[in-house]
Amino acid sequence: VKCRFAIMFVFLAWLVVAVKLTTEISPLTEREKWVPSGYRIRESREALTNDFHRGKDDGDIVIQLVYGIKGLDRSNVTPYDLDSIGEVEWDTTFDLAPAGNQERLIEICDLIKESPLVQDHITNCFIKDFKAWLIDQNNGDSSVFPVDPDQFHIKMKQ
Repeated sequence: VKCRFAIMFVFLAWLVVAVKLTTEISPLTEREKWVPSGYRIRESREALTNDFHRGKDDGDIVIQLVYGIKGLDRSNVTPYDLDSIGEVEWDTTFDLAPAGNQERLIEICDLIKESPLVQDHITNCFIKDFKAWLIDQNNGDSSVFPVDPDQFHIKMKQ
C-alpha cells in the first residue's frame, strides 16, 4: 500500500496510452502483408494470384462464341451474387439466314481455328458441320452452301 501512488501513476499512464492508440484505429487501407516484401514465397504467391488466369480445373479453356446477344441486363444483380451474371438481352433483328451471314460465320470459324492461341487448331463450329452435312447430303455438291435464306431454318432443323 506504500506504492499505491506509483501503481496509480503507472495505471493512468497505461490508460492514456491505451485511449490514444484506440482512437487511432481505422479500417485497413491495403491488404495485410503476412510475409514481408522480397521473400520468394511472397513473390511466388503474388505471381500465381495476379499474373495467371485460372479455370475451374486449370486445364484447357473452352471458349464459346454466341451471336445474337444485344446486351446483358445486370440491374437485378448485386456485385456479391456470384451465381448470377444477369439476364441476356437477345437481339431480335439478328438473323443468320442471309447468305452473307452464313459465309461470314465460316470465315470467323476459319480465323479462330488458325489463331496461334488455339491449341492444336481444334475448334467446334456448328456452321462448318452444317456445311459439310449439306454437301454430303447433296453428293459432294459444294454449291448448296450458303443455303437460300428461305430454306435456311428448314435445313437447320433437319
